[in-house]
Amino acid sequence: MDKLIKIQACAVGLLLLQACGFEPLHMRHKESPAGHTMIEGLSIDRIPDREGQILRNYLIDFLDPVHQGAPAHPRQFLEVTLKKTKATMAIRKDGTTSRYQIILNGDVTLWDQDRKKRLITEKVRAVNSYSVGEISAGAAYSTNISEKDATHKALRLMAEEIQMLLKTHPHVTGIR
Repeated sequence: MDKLIKIQACAVGLLLLQACGFEPLHMRHKESPAGHTMIEGLSIDRIPDREGQILRNYLIDFLDPVHQGAPAHPRQFLEVTLKKTKATMAIRKDGTTSRYQIILNGDVTLWDQDRKKRLITEKVRAVNSYSVGEISAGAAYSTNISEKDATHKALRLMAEEIQMLLKTHPHVTGIR
């Protein structure tokens, strides 16, 4: 009997939640595939270096999923500065590194149409790690690939964090 009451209470709660206009952050929309949010009138500034290009591409994919291109008359400008550091995380008995940590720190600034007023100024961070093989001729290649993969995953996490920041911030306009 208690189980039936709990199920009924959950059903009523879900109905009330739907009636209040609640919309999950990751819900899929017709206009924006894969649950990504479209922000109309947002121009994403170029970010220096290869990691910056990759981050910008992820942001474009997440914030303009139908690829409408840069707006002719942007209402807001997104500026991101990126800093990548690599730190030793684990050391073998012989003193060589067995695991590295990739740390990405970013400063996110959202400017108004005239670039005179900062609407958002936030710091974002993404961390990932990768293992280093034993020292040999073949290990250098696999270590290089592991580092690139860990960096790409951290950049994607950072882009998702920036998307969530923009999606939930009250100063961002044009969200669909």
